[in-house]
Amino acid sequence: PEFALCIINETQIRDAVRALHRAFELEMAE
Repeated sequence: PEFALCIINETQIRDAVRALHRAFELEMAE
């Protein structure tokens, strides 16, 4: 179970980082 939670957590973190990176690029573009 802990291993599955780790994978889910990693996926959520990856999505969050992707969203933050996208927002950062949009701000830099303006």
